[in-house]
Amino acid sequence: MRMPAWFGTRLFDALGTLVLLSLLVLSGVAGLPSASRATPPPGFVNEVYTTGLDQPLQVVPAPDGRIFVVQKAGIIRVLPTGSPTPLAQPFLSITNLYTEHEAGILTMALAPDFATTRQYYVYYTSLTPKRNRISRFTASGNTTSLATETVIWQDTVDASNAHHGGGMLFGNDGKIYLTTGDQLTPADSQLLTNTRGKVLRINRNGTIPADNPFHDGAGPNKDEIWAYGLRNPYRASIDPVTGRIFIGNVGGNLQATAVEQVHILARGANYGWPTCEASCGPGVAAPLYAYPHDGVQAAVIGGFVYRGRQFPAEYVGSYFFADYARNTIKRLTVDAMNQLTGVFNFEPANGAINGPYGNINDLAMGVDGAIYYVDFAGGQPGAGKLRRIRATANQPPVVVASARPQAGDAPLTVAFSSAGSFDPRGASLTYSWDFGDNSRSTAANPSHTYNVRGPYSVRLTASNGTNSVVSDPITINVGVPPVATVTAPVSGAQFAAGDTITFSGTGRDPTLGNLPAAALEWTVSFRHEGHVHPVVSGLKGTTGSFAIGRTGHDYTGNTSYEITLTATGANGLKASQTVSVFPRKVNLSFATAPAGLQLRVDGIPRTTPFVHDTLAGFQHVIEAPPQTVAGTRYTFTRWSDGGAASHTITAPQSAATLTATYSAVAVPALVLRLPFDEGSGTTALDVSGQRNNGTLVNAPTRVAGRIGSGALAFNGTSRHVRVNGSTSLNKARQAITVTAWVLRTANQTGWRAIVSRQEGTGGGDHFILGFNNNNFRWLVKTGTVSAQLGGAAPLNRWIHLAGTYDGSTVKLYVDGVQQFSTPLTGTIAGSTNPIIIAGNINAAGAAPGELFLGRIDEPRIYDRALSASEIAVLVQGGS
Repeated sequence: MRMPAWFGTRLFDALGTLVLLSLLVLSGVAGLPSASRATPPPGFVNEVYTTGLDQPLQVVPAPDGRIFVVQKAGIIRVLPTGSPTPLAQPFLSITNLYTEHEAGILTMALAPDFATTRQYYVYYTSLTPKRNRISRFTASGNTTSLATETVIWQDTVDASNAHHGGGMLFGNDGKIYLTTGDQLTPADSQLLTNTRGKVLRINRNGTIPADNPFHDGAGPNKDEIWAYGLRNPYRASIDPVTGRIFIGNVGGNLQATAVEQVHILARGANYGWPTCEASCGPGVAAPLYAYPHDGVQAAVIGGFVYRGRQFPAEYVGSYFFADYARNTIKRLTVDAMNQLTGVFNFEPANGAINGPYGNINDLAMGVDGAIYYVDFAGGQPGAGKLRRIRATANQPPVVVASARPQAGDAPLTVAFSSAGSFDPRGASLTYSWDFGDNSRSTAANPSHTYNVRGPYSVRLTASNGTNSVVSDPITINVGVPPVATVTAPVSGAQFAAGDTITFSGTGRDPTLGNLPAAALEWTVSFRHEGHVHPVVSGLKGTTGSFAIGRTGHDYTGNTSYEITLTATGANGLKASQTVSVFPRKVNLSFATAPAGLQLRVDGIPRTTPFVHDTLAGFQHVIEAPPQTVAGTRYTFTRWSDGGAASHTITAPQSAATLTATYSAVAVPALVLRLPFDEGSGTTALDVSGQRNNGTLVNAPTRVAGRIGSGALAFNGTSRHVRVNGSTSLNKARQAITVTAWVLRTANQTGWRAIVSRQEGTGGGDHFILGFNNNNFRWLVKTGTVSAQLGGAAPLNRWIHLAGTYDGSTVKLYVDGVQQFSTPLTGTIAGSTNPIIIAGNINAAGAAPGELFLGRIDEPRIYDRALSASEIAVLVQGGS
């Protein structure tokens, strides 16, 4: 949900990739019984505002009072000011649209100047090419010509079927912020070379701001990245008053470990996926609020900060968010320091899950100050709703409507009942029935006869004289419905990866006989435990097909495809038949020697031994990463199938076991690690366990980090970090590794140190990792002999430098690749001089020299020479 444009929020979060469905759980609430309705918290009314929507993903209030509803299959509908009825003509209809699975229109955002320019932006998956893109459109009244489309951003690789993200908003800086999902490749979330699992920041014309944290021009990074490490953040919003941007990030599929998260966006932040979820430790931004699945499915729907006037004062400034799977709305309060101060139930007031509040996948505040939200209704065609929660001074009545019978041939006499309706304060109620055929009644329990065949939508309004509440609609089907028959596949059939499932069917109407292809409509849904992924919707005809991929969304747990044929007969009456087909499953058992180590399946870490149930023929990427457990370092030796440490497997037709064998090696003696993630203060905390904290001298600037949330910027004239000598730092050593992430912002003459130490006044360097006349330099001195090497260094992009010495050879690595080496023997002498970051000082009290201009992140010192593979792990963001 977003704040409306007239508050400057420009939030407009999208359902993105409909991934909402990806982790969502229907919890058996795909449709509401006709006699049920939401019971609002005291002082509020929750009511159905609009019905008959097709897979609604987003609600967007406009400054002039109109309300836009985004529907997945390419249509944006508009409700005129004050009217709950959408106009027949779409506001926008996109035809070059890929709609399979979770793709389609993902979100829209009105431009900050929409009232005058009529411009708005749509994030969707195009069919040709099959890419996620942002396009700008210009409206004309209540419609839009496709000729006004201008593509301002497009992904560089083809879109997958799920986890597209889709929160899109305008920041207070005028930039567009877009949240993207991992598209079912979790490892991509940690890579700065693609746009998956990220927050992107672009200019309104599609150019990239030069001040983005990972902007490296011609370098490998995607310059538009603002933050990374997200799974499927399909909701985002901005509080225009504070400028805070909130993100709802949906958790993983392993119910025992998955966590739903709400974040306040930070420049350059890493949110941890897939390495971890929620609070992960140094280098990973902690969520504002998180809650575990604990075996119960959940899917957070990021919301908005309430800045309206309709709700009581205690709600103003609260952040409202929902859970699609649990059918709840809650609110958070946050102080000026971005600290959580309260969590409160809202709908329902007691916080009970799985209530009759609909599959909430987007919320927004209207011009009237009420909350509007769209109910996806399980993705069933025409079943979606727009609901409204409004405040009221007096407690409203509770309305319950029922009917019997709800189907039969004409003439059909139906008995309607308001039994169960009541006023909480004991006031008398008056009733108004709308029978859907231009007939009405004010009786409490009327009877009505339908003489004309067709479907009718009936609603009851109950009033206590102050407040009126409308019931959920009841559908009355008058006439003899058609018969829909799915002739293929057979319900209960099985499939494997790589198969193509072909479906076919017929429809017959008692009056019209065999129905034409245009009267038959197909819907295919992928069910995973309790949540749903749309696969095919709105397909007309007697037959169709869909392919079972070898990659993509996995088949763990209870999974199936539901294939539904709906036949529309005479007078608009409908009938449906559904068949289900099931995966042919196999169990893959994973083990390590020794037991208890972690392996990764499709990027997700799991502790052995474990069993992964999957689809026969499905492909998985399995990894055996190096790791440290209980003080022992383990490195990969071999897989039982002979594959590399990371390789792709194809699930066999029967159960199998895969074992990764490891070797124990000496743990790298980490004696200094400064992540620079403190956010404020003059202390740089050492997280190596050696307590070698540093002191910021002359106020280096805290900026976004390359790893983690922070880094330091140095001015090249005075700013540096001093780490005083200690037992772990002062000793002589026959091996060493020094590493750091570095971003040079300008050329400098002479030596410029990143990490250095001198052996004494005038005694020369013990070691120095840095630059000399804009070339890389790694210098090591043993006794009176030293070795140095390096090459030309780039500007304005992050690079990883690592210098090693193992007692016989000096090596320099750039971005994980060995560039230079030279022989050297001997011992690096001990010294009590300080370690200096961004400069070089030859004594504890001396003035600094060789000062560096640029940014530094994650400087480290090890008491041994790391291997090339270990350095590669550091470059990839490992520890």
